[in-house]
Amino acid sequence: MNQLGDSPSVDGRVLGYAQTWHRANPDYNNRCIANEYISGRIGIFLGLPIPPFAITHDKDENVYFSSLDFNFNRAILPPIVPDRCVACLPELCTGILLFDILIANEDRHEANLVTDSVSSPKFIHVYDHDQALLSGRNSEGVRRLKTLWDHLGITGGSMGGNRHVFLDLLSNAGLFSLWEERIDSIPNWFIDEACDYAESELDVTPEESKTLKAFLKHRKVRISDIIKSNRDEFKGITNWPTGLFQ
Repeated sequence: MNQLGDSPSVDGRVLGYAQTWHRANPDYNNRCIANEYISGRIGIFLGLPIPPFAITHDKDENVYFSSLDFNFNRAILPPIVPDRCVACLPELCTGILLFDILIANEDRHEANLVTDSVSSPKFIHVYDHDQALLSGRNSEGVRRLKTLWDHLGITGGSMGGNRHVFLDLLSNAGLFSLWEERIDSIPNWFIDEACDYAESELDVTPEESKTLKAFLKHRKVRISDIIKSNRDEFKGITNWPTGLFQ
């Protein structure tokens, strides 16, 4: 991090540089940055380990979603082993799954999560949300949100994408309550602020912004009902807590 190898000054400061990934909107996804920004803000609010990020601009004022690079040495990072993640980090994996339900992320697979250890993970980096919310289909974001209004949005069959990497593996529905409470606690003003920024700075249309706000506010208070209506999709859960999802 420290370019010159200097020691911190007497007040504890030293100049250094962080490595980041800068992501622009590709031709096939003109809502990539907006999806990443809104999803990232919500995920960090929920306490998920999403790398720090910012919206940045180059000298030509092109916009980027800039995310701190956690692979500074450019090592080849293997895909996760999903059953090991669930076995070692069941609470976190549950949080990732419910977060992806909230944002209707149909692109959570083995290669867009990274662990500190494949066999015995103690930490998971959560990233890559360009296909969530308005998705990557130009001019189809509003239709997608309305289609997925009360659906899980992570099964891979409704609007394309793939089945969620943890959907068939989680076995303890009792862990859902913690994350349901966190999701329900997301303030409406927080959702409004994130969507308003996406509208003013990230080319999201007023209709898209309005639908995004309604979609997220609806799902955050209805997530247990959405799960209840789709219990058959959770193949690993045989005992559901009485009352919560009955």
